[in-house]
Amino acid sequence: MYLFCKYSISLIFCVNVYLILMICSYTSSELIHYYLCGIKNSCTISNVRITPCPEALENEACNLYRGINSTLTFDYVPTFNASTMTGQSYSRTFLLDIPNPDHDRDLCKYTTCPVEAGKKYTVNYTSYVKESYPIGPYFVKWNIWGSYTDECCFFFHITIL
Repeated sequence: MYLFCKYSISLIFCVNVYLILMICSYTSSELIHYYLCGIKNSCTISNVRITPCPEALENEACNLYRGINSTLTFDYVPTFNASTMTGQSYSRTFLLDIPNPDHDRDLCKYTTCPVEAGKKYTVNYTSYVKESYPIGPYFVKWNIWGSYTDECCFFFHITIL
């Protein structure tokens, strides 16, 4: 009887650990492929991650599902000082960048403000993928700035499903 109980407890423990690891791997963020904008960037951008995005492991565009939250996280080192930071995401098209009307532009809610030149900061921006968003591939542009002359910008691909 002792061996059975010992084995049962070990099995239950192993199953629990396995389930926790599966949940963590599903919700873990992965580094995504991104491009810097052609403009003069006033920041160094690094470690761009989207959660959830298991597709990033295969260097594919992230699949964002309507009706759930997704989180964009990235590190940046500004070359400027600023008391506030502004951010905006756009859908990039051949002719123009279309601003996301649901984007909260107050970046200080998602990073530390004020910012100092040469220090590393992290943006952790969570947004809801609305059911009304059209399904399809998108080329997303992300801009952050302290003033309109101190701008940082990068692009990445997503697919809304």
